[in-house]
Amino acid sequence: ELGLVTPGESKPGRVYSPVCLYPLRRLFIASDRWTNPDGSPYTPGADVVYPAITRNTYRFLGLLPSAPCERLLDLCSGSGVAALLAASGGARLAWAVDITSRSTRFAGFNRLLNGVANLTALEGDLYEPVAKLAFDRIVAHPPYLPSAATRWIFQDAGVQGEEITRRIVEGLPDHLT
Repeated sequence: ELGLVTPGESKPGRVYSPVCLYPLRRLFIASDRWTNPDGSPYTPGADVVYPAITRNTYRFLGLLPSAPCERLLDLCSGSGVAALLAASGGARLAWAVDITSRSTRFAGFNRLLNGVANLTALEGDLYEPVAKLAFDRIVAHPPYLPSAATRWIFQDAGVQGEEITRRIVEGLPDHLT
């Protein structure tokens, strides 16, 4: 169901994995690849799961507080990397929420891959799946690039590029302890 193995287009009879698996700090993370290993053309879908091994993601992770907390919410979670790091390093409970089912499945897979029992991966629009919950810490790595049309959900954030970030900030009073 995750599409971890797929037939190669340029070499019939061969299969490859469109998934990238890599170490990040004390974890292993799976996300989508940006190329096909067999050299065939690759066009990522709109719900492509952004790899956590980019300078942009390292910068985001470097800004996260490392002090323990009771309950952490990771919005726009993608592969779930921020929630996974928190849940395996000090958060008693963590939630990873993403609007795409593909990212939610990857976050759940990464939870199982790393044996992290105190993380819940949920699909939905920002706070909607955790509407009745409150958290000590809320982190987010939202889409922020202005775009008239959505090519990639992880990146394109509407005409002004601020809509999702504004909605995150607006929801803080109802969800932050």
